[in-house]
Amino acid sequence: MGGNRRNGGVRLIPAWCATLGACKAEAVAIRARCDTCSGWWQADLDRMIAGKGPAYSLWDRRGKCQTLGCKGRVLFLYTSGGGTPYRPFKTRD
Repeated sequence: MGGNRRNGGVRLIPAWCATLGACKAEAVAIRARCDTCSGWWQADLDRMIAGKGPAYSLWDRRGKCQTLGCKGRVLFLYTSGGGTPYRPFKTRD
């Protein structure tokens, strides 16, 4: 289920994880990783949908770190489970 690459390294966005609503429907696990404090946590998909809506996409977006006092930005990663590694929501490397 990993993203396919076409057009000079640009990852095509799989429909099953294109939006928050699609991620919820397909039970996609989402984690966030902060580049500043190195914090990792499981993202609360229901909370994200409540705040942004089901049509919101995490592709090529960064979020604010949730660690108290940290001003870093997080990278969102996804997996379909079953031993599949987490992959970043990025269309370019």
